[in-house]
Amino acid sequence: MVKMRPGVGKQHVRHAPGRERGIVRHVPAVLWERDGQTGNFTYVSEQGTRMLGLPAHQWIDQPNFWREHVHPDDLEEAERTFHADVRRGTGYSIEYRMLAGDGRVVWVRDVMNVVFAHGRRARTYGVLVDVTVRKLAEETEAHQGARLRRQNAALLDIAGKETLHIGDLDPALRLITEAAAHAMDVSRASFWAYDGARLSCLDLYEREHRRHSSGAVLTATTYPGYFAALEGGRAVPAEDALRDPRTRELVECVQTHGIRSMLDAPIRVGGHVRGVLCLEHVGQFRVWMPDEQQFVGTLADLIALAMEASDRRAAQAAQRASEARTRAVLGASKDAIVVADMAGRVVEFSAAAEVLFGRARADTIGIELVGRLVPARQRDLLVDAVARVRACDELAVAAHDELVGLRADGSEFPIEVTLFPVPDETGTLTGAFVRERTKEGSAGPRRDEHAHAIAPVDPDLEALIEARTREVRAAMLEMETFSYTVSHDLRAPIRAIEAFAQLLADECGDQLGERGERYLQRIRDAARRLSILVTDFMLLARVASTEMSRVPVDLTALARAVAEDLRLAAPERVATFLIDEHMEAQGDPGLLRILLENLVGNAWKFTARHPAATIRFGATEVGQEVVYTLSDDGAGFDPAYADQLFRPFSRLHAPGEFEGTGIGLAIARRIVERHGGRIWAEGAVETGASFHFTLGG
Repeated sequence: MVKMRPGVGKQHVRHAPGRERGIVRHVPAVLWERDGQTGNFTYVSEQGTRMLGLPAHQWIDQPNFWREHVHPDDLEEAERTFHADVRRGTGYSIEYRMLAGDGRVVWVRDVMNVVFAHGRRARTYGVLVDVTVRKLAEETEAHQGARLRRQNAALLDIAGKETLHIGDLDPALRLITEAAAHAMDVSRASFWAYDGARLSCLDLYEREHRRHSSGAVLTATTYPGYFAALEGGRAVPAEDALRDPRTRELVECVQTHGIRSMLDAPIRVGGHVRGVLCLEHVGQFRVWMPDEQQFVGTLADLIALAMEASDRRAAQAAQRASEARTRAVLGASKDAIVVADMAGRVVEFSAAAEVLFGRARADTIGIELVGRLVPARQRDLLVDAVARVRACDELAVAAHDELVGLRADGSEFPIEVTLFPVPDETGTLTGAFVRERTKEGSAGPRRDEHAHAIAPVDPDLEALIEARTREVRAAMLEMETFSYTVSHDLRAPIRAIEAFAQLLADECGDQLGERGERYLQRIRDAARRLSILVTDFMLLARVASTEMSRVPVDLTALARAVAEDLRLAAPERVATFLIDEHMEAQGDPGLLRILLENLVGNAWKFTARHPAATIRFGATEVGQEVVYTLSDDGAGFDPAYADQLFRPFSRLHAPGEFEGTGIGLAIARRIVERHGGRIWAEGAVETGASFHFTLGG
């Protein structure tokens, strides 16, 4: 009769021959022995430590170790099978989940045999094999189709609604957070507005209770690591939110709500992070699949569209209010007010000016000031006065005493003119308060004896300038609104084409045949190219109108970050990046990031067909300015066509040679010009290209 004593398994292995120990050590599975009555382990091989991250002796010394580390959802069935087959003496082969020491879920295949001695059960022994990879692959294949159908259905539902582009942000957020929670099968989905210093929850949807709430606030001083992750502009897929360095600062909130995994997608508007879409999964760890991360990124883009529509709506309301104030100021002013552009064309003409010059506003807007409101012989006097007002920037300047006005009937009359700059993005407008001078003297306050003295500013001048500035921007805003509207109207049917094509492939793929599948793939490829084109078109419009800030920007760090992104996207590429140290410029961080993404990305693209590539980014002082140069040793271009490089949609290579839309360099030029700089290119076919740019002051 064989009698089992506690620890006999360990003693047996301890005294086993060296060859036997070596075999046990290298078997890619956990060998075990368990008590047939209690189910407790009496021996576990060293692989147990690697499988669950818990030492083998803990498996043996801790009573009920097996019961405590089998997944709760699988325990009852696994335990029933173990005891039933031990009683029958038949052994088994089953699969179930175990919980590792760090909380990971490990799928195992457990094969058990029963050893009898003298007709009685003496012991049970077996092997645990880690089958996690296979199980995940099976689950992925089984669930991916259903998951993609849920995602496509959600996007189709969102695209079919007008909510996103009417400019009312709250219902748009509710629509998207609900769609995210249900399509992604998560407990909570929320949107947080971001201003760099804090996150403010504008909408939180709880799926179980089907309710929305808002009001929570997170600050950068309390959660610096999480805020730094968002500033990187990349998605944050945290499988273990309590341990992931990007989210573990949120431990109090995470533990309070039982959150185990998080997927956060930053939302960029105008090149800046303006918010984050946050998905929270309660329960066990969740691995966020690539299609899920892409879907959440698409939802973040939809929120960006809704935010842009809201911004436009607010800007249009402000513009209407500004126009009303402008009309009120122009109508109430006793002085005639005339505003002209750099070419000398009239762009504004007040009611008092209509009386003074005897001209209707409708007939005056757009005409040249010199020759129609002021005699042609006085052009030089007026040009000199305008030059002085620009030199004085925000101050009002009294024009020459000899100026005379010209009425609609051709008669001349002496005028007193006070010029002032009208600030706008182009800096090309000049305004004038005009009064008629009497024979006895000035109709207004007496001036200093010096003709070039600085005149006091009219009390309504600041309000007038602000109102006029907004009015001048109206045309730009209308063009921007048109661009965004066209983009949104195009994106919705594009998403519908992509979604229905995916549904057709999933549900009818086996009925299409080889030719049908080829046609369907062409549809999907065309929709993808059109989507990229629309996105680039939107970016081109956006960089021309987004508000700029000028702060110190580390171009060296930006360039390295862009280079690292490219390396991660194509790790098989052999490329060397040579980036100068300590390159710093004054500019807008978001726009300069887009600039380098386009220039470095352009070099990366056109060196793709070479076995190895070298991309350089450096700076050189030339006279009073710094010239930055991005060069590569790629395909290059014919220098005869260098002037076409920066035109939108212009391509010097055939579409099949290199991917792209022909907008990237046009975007780069707009960003450089908005910084007051210039950009130009040099190159030759198959010897590479160099792009030089400056950033103004």
